[in-house]
Amino acid sequence: MILAREVTKLYGRHRALSRVSFEVHRGEVVGLIGPNGAGKTTLLSVLMGFLRIQSGEVQVLGQPLICGRSPARTFLVADHPAFYGFLSPRKHLVAARRLMGRKPDSNSVEEILERVGLLHDADRKISEFSRGMAQRMGWAVAMLAQPAILLMDEPTSALDPGGVIQLREVVEEFAKSGTTVLFSSHTLPEVERLCSRVLFLKHGELTPASNVGVFEENGFSYFEARVCTAAIPTDGLLQTFADEINQQGNYLRFRVRGHPTLAEIAGKLELGGISIFAITDLSHSMERSLFQTVEVRHE
Repeated sequence: MILAREVTKLYGRHRALSRVSFEVHRGEVVGLIGPNGAGKTTLLSVLMGFLRIQSGEVQVLGQPLICGRSPARTFLVADHPAFYGFLSPRKHLVAARRLMGRKPDSNSVEEILERVGLLHDADRKISEFSRGMAQRMGWAVAMLAQPAILLMDEPTSALDPGGVIQLREVVEEFAKSGTTVLFSSHTLPEVERLCSRVLFLKHGELTPASNVGVFEENGFSYFEARVCTAAIPTDGLLQTFADEINQQGNYLRFRVRGHPTLAEIAGKLELGGISIFAITDLSHSMERSLFQTVEVRHE
């Protein structure tokens, strides 16, 4: 669905993207993460044909990408989507449907507005909307478009908790219908929950952790326990349910299959004769991978 080979984009002397190569297949949900200024928005803009690259090749739906011409059946939900502010969501969707060459269908418009949480505001002017409501409107147009490829730039940046849950459901629906989804985000738990793979961008380059299933570890949890003893039996109960065991002084780190609670792990440790002062859940393989492979700069 998306193929990038050795893509390089320059802004003057600044290398925004440097020899970026990856593939995304039908029905995949792929996350694009990295520190501010890593090139995430630039990459999405390149895939939409908005920016000319200096070298490399991009194919979308098997066709070479042409700068200045957005690829067919591809839709971008921008971080700050723009709409005709004098229109209401209902009128905007009806107009958008006509521009897409389809007959107005009031039922589908109503269903979409309800699905994205805008039905009660369907007749308000979009200019009165908050940024989060505007993001919801972006999903509504995307659902109307029914694209083969959906690109999203920071789709949860202005959402309330309810909106995050709704977006998760919308993305899952797109994937089940065969739509390919690529989105950038700083919300790591949502990326981990939704994506089968991620692309880690750092200074315009894909890191070695990219293009692999970072959720190979998704079936595991990680814990750190402050223990009362400096000697941990090497053939005790701990080894029967944990691996990657590492001890430094009175701190013990280990990996456990599944997602047990802190109380369950504490109970197992005590049962194995390991008394503890405290225990911490270090899970989220996404966060572990990010901090291991990407130097996060404090802006």
